[in-house]
Amino acid sequence: DPVTNLEYHLEDDPPPEQEQVIYERLVPVDHDCMSNGILVDRLHQFDVHWVEMEQFLQHLGTSDAHRLIKVSEATEDRVFELVEPKVAELYERKRAEWEAQQLSKKSRDRADTKGA
Repeated sequence: DPVTNLEYHLEDDPPPEQEQVIYERLVPVDHDCMSNGILVDRLHQFDVHWVEMEQFLQHLGTSDAHRLIKVSEATEDRVFELVEPKVAELYERKRAEWEAQQLSKKSRDRADTKGA
């Protein structure tokens, strides 16, 4: 809506029905011109800055748990069947790492308390 600068999606987030006049002034949005760059540009930026992002990316996977899983044209159910075990495995691994860190921290805190 150019008057209010609000964006609506006619199926997911339609304008209020009581204001029919809004529908008359709606114009299509060109998301390509409003995006932060095309995919090729984004991939290039990732390639250039991946070293700086490496610490963050370690939270998304491990060296032996791939961040990308190739799924050739499958149904949504099949994709879920392939991805869900990988996500569960990664979650359990990260949870175990976190618990080990917490135990280590508690042990250090106890040692510091006894030494003080």
